[in-house]
Amino acid sequence: MNGLVLLLGLFLLEAALYLLWYFKILKYEQINMKTTRKIILFLKSKLFWTLKVIFRHETPIAKSEREREILKRQELIVSDLKYTVLMLAMAVIMVPFIVMAVYMYSNGNIYSFILSLFSLIAVHYNLLKEHTPTFTRKYKQLISIIDCIDAKYLFDCRETPPKIAVNKKKIVNCILAGAFFALFSGILLLALNSDLFKRFDSIIFVVFLLLSLARFLFRSYKEKSAYYKKKKEIRIEDNDLNFLIGEKVKEMCAKLNISDLQIKVEEGNVVNAGAQCFRNKTPIVFITNALWARLFSYAQKTFQYEKMTDMFVFTIGHELVHIAYRDNIRINYRVRVFCAVSLLIYGLLIGLMMAFASVSYAAIPILLLFVLNSLIVRIVGDGRYWGMASELRADRIGKQISDISTDTLADYWEIMGFLEHDQRETQRVDTTNVAYKHYKRNIEIETHPSILKRKECLEKFKTWSLRDYIDLYFTICKWKIKRKGWNGR
Repeated sequence: MNGLVLLLGLFLLEAALYLLWYFKILKYEQINMKTTRKIILFLKSKLFWTLKVIFRHETPIAKSEREREILKRQELIVSDLKYTVLMLAMAVIMVPFIVMAVYMYSNGNIYSFILSLFSLIAVHYNLLKEHTPTFTRKYKQLISIIDCIDAKYLFDCRETPPKIAVNKKKIVNCILAGAFFALFSGILLLALNSDLFKRFDSIIFVVFLLLSLARFLFRSYKEKSAYYKKKKEIRIEDNDLNFLIGEKVKEMCAKLNISDLQIKVEEGNVVNAGAQCFRNKTPIVFITNALWARLFSYAQKTFQYEKMTDMFVFTIGHELVHIAYRDNIRINYRVRVFCAVSLLIYGLLIGLMMAFASVSYAAIPILLLFVLNSLIVRIVGDGRYWGMASELRADRIGKQISDISTDTLADYWEIMGFLEHDQRETQRVDTTNVAYKHYKRNIEIETHPSILKRKECLEKFKTWSLRDYIDLYFTICKWKIKRKGWNGR
């Protein structure tokens, strides 16, 4: 009975933690009953069509490229949300049982119980801290997709495909392959159980690893060779955009040694542009309809179509720099390398402390180096530092290759409303509670520095070099001291 009461109490504690997190943080991220109801209706519609796929053999066939793209995006977002919810649900279920087991194992020791409670709170805090930024971002993306096109209309665009002819030869081959695998596995198990073959188990394991490695290398080589054999071209899918800046884009690609690229206009209500690099695939640059509409509206009002073209060129040039440096792939690699080097330095410092333990005056400089390394790792070992560095570098080099004037660039920041958005967001965060301020400024994944910092960086130096990385490090340290978080807002 005591165990059940304890377990119930732990579940209630978890419920209180998650409710506190919701009311103090998630509520301010537009996650409420209204938007949640939209997603539930969308998922109900999706479930209905999933059942039709199973029982009536109908498959989702979009009638246009736009619908096909939306279907693909929503599938990816829903799968990411499912993964996040599943991770949190597993923690909610498993952690109380673990805490109760520790308490029972320690024969009801009150200190062990208090330590277990603190561990429970720490586990859930770290899980929420890790998954909340991704969850809120994906949640908002799914809401924008649902707002972009009516879910009912989207899921009504299905057709019954023709029946696929059954290939009996393939079925027979699959059955024979399965039977052969089962026979081979049985013989191998019998062999391993005998005294004669027990000494070869390590050899078999090594052979298995080598075969797995060979298979991985072969698949990588196959993908790479297929990509390099493919025809490389700079392709702009939107005809109006191609007419407007096609030649200038090719010129900028030549400066950055980019030979393969796809540029497209995507559906979206947010003024945005982005770049995506893939391994052994064509990189993609996209701009949203909202960005296109914002700049075109400015040109219609002011009749400055040439300035609008320069702004488009700068936007694409900024994203091309991300492609040239493969930022979305290399940021995580840089973080891992830096953390590995830092860990090696920690090991060397600990070794020096042990070696010079008898020398009293040697401990002080070693401890200072230890603290200095910790301070550097805290910022440079975070992906947000490298993300901000890549944005500042893309601004600097993008301005150089696009040949945009300083006056036009100043107008660009104003027209896009980035500075106004920064000020509005800062005012909004300042009026909220302490927990939400901490989340926005220290936990949320923010890879874009404030617009003031970006403008200052563009005016400070002409070329990008090591001094900019050092300057960004000390700038983030200053923001942290002034409690402005990672992006200086």
